[in-house]
Amino acid sequence: RTCPARSLLRPQARQRTLITSSSAEDLSGDGGVIKRTLLAGDASADPPGARSIARLHFALMLVNGTQLRTTRGEEPIELQCGASPPQMIPAWELAVPTMRPGERALVTA
Repeated sequence: RTCPARSLLRPQARQRTLITSSSAEDLSGDGGVIKRTLLAGDASADPPGARSIARLHFALMLVNGTQLRTTRGEEPIELQCGASPPQMIPAWELAVPTMRPGERALVTA
């Protein structure tokens, strides 16, 4: 199964909800990986399962806001959830499976 949209993906022509509260989800259980949903995704779609391919855009930034890399203006990258060896950084391994198509999130680790 292919997951057509993940974190920071371009808006699509469907109804979506902007999240206005600053709710944070501790994905690691120890505060090491925090996910803040910025824009809700498609609630009717399932999050990716094990071995799903996730297509996502990302912006990698330092704590001070310096941007190191982004896929904006490029094609999204495709990564397999739960691959062995992992194709994603550890924080994404926790965050991507919780997301729905079109969702935008800030993941800090």
